[in-house]
Amino acid sequence: MAVLADKLKASAGQIARQMKRVIRIFQPEPVFKWHREMLRRQWAFNKRGRRGRPRTDKVLDRLVVRLARGNGWGNGKTEGELLNLGYRISDETVGSFLRRHTIALSHWLKENSEVQLVHE
Repeated sequence: MAVLADKLKASAGQIARQMKRVIRIFQPEPVFKWHREMLRRQWAFNKRGRRGRPRTDKVLDRLVVRLARGNGWGNGKTEGELLNLGYRISDETVGSFLRRHTIALSHWLKENSEVQLVHE
């Protein structure tokens, strides 16, 4: 009977140690910490984000402005030259770049006024 009691105590102690390990994994403090971290990450993330079409590359933006200022071309001609360089964008995108950099039709008219006079 004493041997059985000793074995029972040993197995009960082993079970208790195993239970402590299991309980230690799920103690309240780590669970609360995980929850706080999850909430912090959730609220730090901007849910709205950017809407609409992503912006085009800034390198392309600078190239369009440089072509427009240097040559005085219109949107269609600039679009064609960019297509030759391997950039596929529309003439409306070229126009929006130029409007953003305040290079509008008035700039193009000033640049091409001599050509228009000769043509007329």
